[in-house]
Amino acid sequence: MSQGVLKVNQGSLYPALQRLEEQAWIDSDAAAPVVLLAAALAAGWLPARRAARVDTAAALRCD
Repeated sequence: MSQGVLKVNQGSLYPALQRLEEQAWIDSDAAAPVVLLAAALAAGWLPARRAARVDTAAALRCD
């Protein structure tokens, strides 16, 4: 779906959050909003990036 731009394996979120907390980049109170914000940005950005590559004239002719 993301064509190799974003590759996340199962179980990779928790270790990443642990590393950020150990390095004092985030605290445990801010982890949930940060994760939700990242998920929302990815959910909006990835489809928009894919849609931006489509030739509009070709898409209109297809219908």
